[in-house]
Amino acid sequence: MRIRITCLVVFLFAILFAQIGFADTASTDKRTFQFPEDVSIGAVYLIPLNDRDAKLQATSAKGQVTLVVPPRHWLAFVGGPILCRKPNLLEGRNFKGIDYLKLNYHSFEDDGKSLTDPVLRHLKSFEDIQVLNVRHSDATDAGLSNVKGLSKLTQIDAFQCALRGQCLAAFESVPLENLDISSNIVSAQELKGLSKLKKLKYLNIAAMNPSIDAQGLQEIAKCQHLIYLYLTGDKRVDDASVGCLSCLSQLKRLGLTDTSVTVSGFRKLKGLKLEHLGINSSIKNDQGELATLKTLFPKCRFLSSSAPTISTDDRHLFAPMQH
Repeated sequence: MRIRITCLVVFLFAILFAQIGFADTASTDKRTFQFPEDVSIGAVYLIPLNDRDAKLQATSAKGQVTLVVPPRHWLAFVGGPILCRKPNLLEGRNFKGIDYLKLNYHSFEDDGKSLTDPVLRHLKSFEDIQVLNVRHSDATDAGLSNVKGLSKLTQIDAFQCALRGQCLAAFESVPLENLDISSNIVSAQELKGLSKLKKLKYLNIAAMNPSIDAQGLQEIAKCQHLIYLYLTGDKRVDDASVGCLSCLSQLKRLGLTDTSVTVSGFRKLKGLKLEHLGINSSIKNDQGELATLKTLFPKCRFLSSSAPTISTDDRHLFAPMQH
């Protein structure tokens, strides 16, 4: 009798472990890509969503590549130097399953030709991307207009590119939530395209040249779902123009460091439930003015430009060269 019971228990545990193993296999997200066999066109790696500076399991984008993508990770592709010379290496290929695409090419020639745009013409090869990173590149409006049809694209980082703003019309066709076009040259006329981005929650439009003016702020104020808005360094944002932002009822974080906004301008924003507010260091150092701001925004943390932060990309870009 004991032998039968023991055999039954072993049998049941065997079934249980088999089911667990099957469930683990079923939940495994294994992705396989066929890159060119004779040359590497870049690198692929995993990015944990809780540490986006990390690069896990990096491998060359050459031949057949298979990676297992754990939950809460992106699979990233970074284009190598050969792509800006031979973008047609992407012709006819499908890299379905890439979540994050990074292209950071920049030409130092005087002919005005972009190195990044020819690669961006092949964005259809990356139909699943959620994030497009072209920061510090020579991408233009023509190149970024190729995002049309990318149904999963929610983030674009185009800091310090060669944009004039015409690409905003193309962004209307994607479910964009997070947009960084800071340090570009975008007119108030082109900013009208922002109001058509119905899902936009995060907007970084800092340090523009020319600076955002009153008309530009009026266009930004039409983005009713904004939670984060950064206007740092836009000197023409002042007390007279900033009041239009008071209609952004969902705003939690507002960057107005190194603008011309004083306490008088912040009074016009009373009622916003801000949690973080970037202010000029002169205000933060004046205890009376700071007390006024604390009354206007009682649950807010106030930040100034006294301790600027440096992004990871900037840190790598300007790091000493290795000999």
